[in-house]
Amino acid sequence: MIIVWCVLTILIIMLTVSIMLILSTIQFEINNFIFDSTRPKKRKISKYRFIIKLKLFNKLTWVKIKLNKDKIKEIKNSKILKNLLLKGIKDFNENKDIEIKELKVLKSLNITTEKLKLYVNFDTNNIGITTFLTAVTSTVISIFLAKTAKKNKIEDYMYKIEPSFYMQNLLKICIDCIISLKMVHIINIIYILKKKRSVKKYDKRTSNRRTYAYSNE
Repeated sequence: MIIVWCVLTILIIMLTVSIMLILSTIQFEINNFIFDSTRPKKRKISKYRFIIKLKLFNKLTWVKIKLNKDKIKEIKNSKILKNLLLKGIKDFNENKDIEIKELKVLKSLNITTEKLKLYVNFDTNNIGITTFLTAVTSTVISIFLAKTAKKNKIEDYMYKIEPSFYMQNLLKICIDCIISLKMVHIINIIYILKKKRSVKKYDKRTSNRRTYAYSNE
């Protein structure tokens, strides 16, 4: 009887967590990230903070993970991350034939930029390239914000792309931002892509069987 209750309790907990996950928004927050190519190698990136939150109904935070420069460095050197990267590379090689039209499903992610404070100062050894990159970067950010920013909070969005024209290669980026996505959209996209890949693998195996059958006739 105790075993039955334990199993039932575990199932209820798993179901509750699953429902909370589906009803949640995942939020990525970057605080005080500064990259300066003119600094020495170990000081090019400042001591920033990276926060991941799961918010139920986009209001109640029930999971919060804080990462800083030192913690991320530890994770980068861990065996778990290396194994995950190897698995990711293997999965990519197996599915590298994914079609561009399948990536259109990513549009349904409905990314929301809740905050963006961005400053970019850069230069190249070519004035024409610097001017071109300034225009392109500004345009891309404008289009991105037009599609993802909250219209009623204009004060939370500020960016400046500043070229230097010193005829030298340099880059400085300062960023504070908050980006959120609904978990239900992420889960839905993962399901759709996995389903499409399964169908393609099945069709490929069926095609190979037919080819083999015809060659034996």
